[in-house]
Amino acid sequence: MSRDSLLPRILLINSNPVESDWIITALSQKLPGCEIEEILNVEDLAQAIANGNFDLVITDENLPWTTGIDVLKTIKEHRQACPVIMFADCDHVETIVAAMKAGLDDYVIKSPHQIDKLLQAIEQARQKISLDDSPATTTAWQKSQQPYQTLVENSPDIIVRFDTQLRHLYVSPSATKITGMPTRAFLGKTCGELGISAAIVQAWEKAAQTLLTTGEKQTIEFEFETLNGIRNFEAAIAPELSHDNMIESILCISRDVTDRKVAAQALKRQVQQAQALNRVVQIIRSSLDLQTIFSTATAEVTQLLAVNRTSIIQYLPEQQIWKVLAVHRLDESIPDTIGIEVPDQGNIYTAQLKQQQVVRINGVDEINDPIHKQLAQKFTQVWLLTPISVNGKVWGSLSLTKPESESPWKDEEVELSRKVADQLAIAVQQAQLYQQVQQELRERQQAEAALQKLNQELEQRVAERTQQLQQAEARFEQIFHASPYPIVITSLLDQRFIEVNEAFCQLFGYSREELITQPPEKFTFFADPVYGGMIRQQILAKGSVRDFECTICTKTGEIRTFLASAECIYVDGIPCFLTTGNDITERKQAEAARQQQARKERLLRLITQEIRQFLDLDAILTTTVTEVRHTLSVNRAAVYRFHPDWSGSFIVESVSKGWKKLVGADFQEVWEDSYLQQTQGGRYKNHETFAVSDIYTVGHQDCHIALLEQFQARAYAIAPIICGDCLWGLLAIYQNTAPRNWEAWEIELLEQIGNQLAIAIQQSELYGQLQTELQERKEIEEKIRTSLKEKEVLLREVYHRVKNNMQMVSSLLSLQTNSIKDPAVLKLLTESQRRVKTMALIHERLYRSKNLSRINFAFYVPELVGNLVQSYTTVDSEIQVTLEVANLELDLDTAVPCGLIINELVSNALKYAFPQQKGEITLQFWLEDETDYYCLVVKDDGIGIPADFDFQCTTSLGMQLVYGLTEQIGGEIQLNRQRGSEFKIRFQRRS
Repeated sequence: MSRDSLLPRILLINSNPVESDWIITALSQKLPGCEIEEILNVEDLAQAIANGNFDLVITDENLPWTTGIDVLKTIKEHRQACPVIMFADCDHVETIVAAMKAGLDDYVIKSPHQIDKLLQAIEQARQKISLDDSPATTTAWQKSQQPYQTLVENSPDIIVRFDTQLRHLYVSPSATKITGMPTRAFLGKTCGELGISAAIVQAWEKAAQTLLTTGEKQTIEFEFETLNGIRNFEAAIAPELSHDNMIESILCISRDVTDRKVAAQALKRQVQQAQALNRVVQIIRSSLDLQTIFSTATAEVTQLLAVNRTSIIQYLPEQQIWKVLAVHRLDESIPDTIGIEVPDQGNIYTAQLKQQQVVRINGVDEINDPIHKQLAQKFTQVWLLTPISVNGKVWGSLSLTKPESESPWKDEEVELSRKVADQLAIAVQQAQLYQQVQQELRERQQAEAALQKLNQELEQRVAERTQQLQQAEARFEQIFHASPYPIVITSLLDQRFIEVNEAFCQLFGYSREELITQPPEKFTFFADPVYGGMIRQQILAKGSVRDFECTICTKTGEIRTFLASAECIYVDGIPCFLTTGNDITERKQAEAARQQQARKERLLRLITQEIRQFLDLDAILTTTVTEVRHTLSVNRAAVYRFHPDWSGSFIVESVSKGWKKLVGADFQEVWEDSYLQQTQGGRYKNHETFAVSDIYTVGHQDCHIALLEQFQARAYAIAPIICGDCLWGLLAIYQNTAPRNWEAWEIELLEQIGNQLAIAIQQSELYGQLQTELQERKEIEEKIRTSLKEKEVLLREVYHRVKNNMQMVSSLLSLQTNSIKDPAVLKLLTESQRRVKTMALIHERLYRSKNLSRINFAFYVPELVGNLVQSYTTVDSEIQVTLEVANLELDLDTAVPCGLIINELVSNALKYAFPQQKGEITLQFWLEDETDYYCLVVKDDGIGIPADFDFQCTTSLGMQLVYGLTEQIGGEIQLNRQRGSEFKIRFQRRS
């Protein structure tokens, strides 16, 4: 008996009938004659284990009644040597590892494309153990050693036998084909001695030691460099036992699973892409919010494709730009592009998008146009731009970016981008059509309602005609009497009642016996008899009448509104009227209430708008009374204002044509109501509203009736207008033609309008007060402006006079020097003259300046120093003066001391520092921002000040003046004698 003739008996454990069908079909074709038994539940599995008629088990990973691992454990408990193969999903790695640890022989990815892998797994199982425990099978197996050897030699798997010292005893030829090493190179050596990588050796030795210790089969996976490159292998390691059940060798079968892993990874990516696309589709189906859809889509694409940034960009043709609407970034370090606008004109990539083309930019060096070159400087990445088209036109694009190191863009990335863009186009189209769909939906609902009503009528007519043809009296009576709508059949000849239903009897209050047995003239059903004649005429003329609205009268005299339909029928050959309809009294009342509410809201809205938009009280009151008169259909609406003595006048009214006017352009009559005057407003000051339906029946005194007759009033309603706590006036409406029963909503509306008018009056009074205050303020401001101008003129005059007086003093000193012969006195007078000029120069600057309280020091100092240089130097002098003065303004109290200090220090430098009349003087003035202090520095590179000179204790008038003026402005002075002399003065800026 040959080994191939021993076909396995297979248990197939799977709950999915579709999967079971293609597995059975494929195995039957590849292994003809093999026995396959389907296991669908736990009872079938228990029975199969008890019978033991199987050699191999194929089970699914997930079953509705158990798990694949539990099935594996159960099989191994009863038949340890029975091979078990499991179908698994590609991404359930943890489950597969756990199953291998539990003794799983092999696994196959669940797919019709993996049937060859399943056949290989079955063949491997047949190679590892005997097919059956029966003696006959054992004998057949022993006789088939040579075919088994042939199978091993030709197997694509690497089959190796090791001794317990982990040395190679046997190596199948496939090892030579894969590694290029001859068989003899393996024998007697361990994996480590063969130079295999340390990681593989460590994993192999660990698994082998575990097997030798526990006796349990082990499984490992590893990467190995073959002649065809690095490949992935899965090794099953099993013990080979001696007759006394001792491990005498180790069998290792290694299978190349590279293609399976690649397929699994590809399948996993496909599943992830399908799941991500499905999530986008689901959010589009469940939401019309574009922002939510965009956020979900960009996040899914970013995570799935591991790109840096996913953006949705809308094309705005009116503005000729592409604007970024939504962005999802892989992390916060990636620049955010939300809101960026890209020009459309001259943009080669957007031109391609508008041609429905996908744009791939695989490197910055591919960018040639200036627009995207500028963008690339900020966002140095590669781009994938996919058009989003709605109704054949480009709406925008889906933009993906990733580092240039990960380029180029793959076809599967482009395909997924296209799919997502197509779904986004659907979402945009849905959002654009939402309003249109809503409108169509409303119209359709209205049409469906009308169609439903028409359908009901048609069904009723068909039912009636069917009843006539089939003479189904019983069924007709059942429908007739069970109808919730009143139905009556009357004879066309004598108008007697042939039949009525219960709804008709309940509506009119008569019993069926009364209506059938008594003559029709005893009953009055229409509030106006003309209705009956109109219905009869239309039926005789047209054969029927539809939705005829009329008023009916019940037995108790109650008047109700009825919508009647009638047509001519024949009952037992007698021409009759079939009349039915619906009591629409409540509906009419509801419609009237809605109309009243709408009129009320419209009027209140109009008045509120008038109050908000205008502050003209007359205009507001005029609009109010006009709208009140038209809305409530009264003859007169007016506003009555109280005088201090509680008499009053109508200040505005709206009156129908033909009635007396109470308010005129040239007159305003004062009306005296003794009740209102005596009670100071009566009930109205308590926020009460008063309505009279007829002035002659309400019990008014004669004088009151006489007053109302002057108004031509027959009925009236009045609401108070209360501003704050004070009764300001009344809002009145008058019905002159006849008595009128005022409805509750009319009185409520009048009261609400009175409250609104109170707000308008308060606003108008407040506006008047504000106008008065504003005018008073303008007058005060004008007075202040005039006063300031007068003071400005006076101040300029003061500065001018001070300057003139100082110039006069300077001139007097100059004249005095002409008569002085003593050099010391002459020197004192000359220095005093220069000090006076220094102060006069400041007043001259202030006099000529627009700002009378401050002087610009940058303009003042050059003129001052120039005068000093001109006074103390000659034409041959080589003394240079450098000025570094900041553009600062000082007040008069600071500018005068600073000018005198500069005068003294610069004069001293010019006089004493340069005996050879050659050198440099530097003057600096600035404001320290961090300390808010002014700094004044005067330095020279002359001979310097003697070391024993103390400027704080000197008889020099100039230095005493400098020291005293420094203290006056609250400053401090420092002297630096290195390389000439340097005086530094710091003082705080005044607030």
